[in-house]
Amino acid sequence: MANWTTNIVHIDCSQSVRTDIKKFLQGTETYEDDDGKKVTIEVDFDFNKLIPMPEDSENFKAMGNLSQEDHDKYGENTWLAWSRKHWGTKWPACNPDTVEETDCQLVYRFETAWDAPRPIVAELRKRMKDDWGAEVIWFCIHEDGEEEETL
Repeated sequence: MANWTTNIVHIDCSQSVRTDIKKFLQGTETYEDDDGKKVTIEVDFDFNKLIPMPEDSENFKAMGNLSQEDHDKYGENTWLAWSRKHWGTKWPACNPDTVEETDCQLVYRFETAWDAPRPIVAELRKRMKDDWGAEVIWFCIHEDGEEEETL
């Protein structure tokens, strides 16, 4: 069972770029339901928009240990190792939601397994500043509630 971290992400931006930022961070997630049927949902905050998992990630996830050729291609032997190295957590944002939206601010909330996704934090800050002149403030609260961080 994962230890959960709650992430609250504030993006302060000009009104003229808010909609572009919101659209950029939106994505889709596909999973299998209890009947084995593939379900695709829209999500408000998609890690793949910042640091994309390899293109054939469905095969990457399903295969577990990869062949030497795929290991050389992706630099990791499993989707778990790739996710931990590149995202800092094993899964993408869980239950992401836009909890506040004003003319000049977007606020997202989601959970991650084990820790805040520190590589995602760094990439988001860089992209927001370089592409839109926006500032990111990232808060996280670890499962026990005793440790809070501002990243």
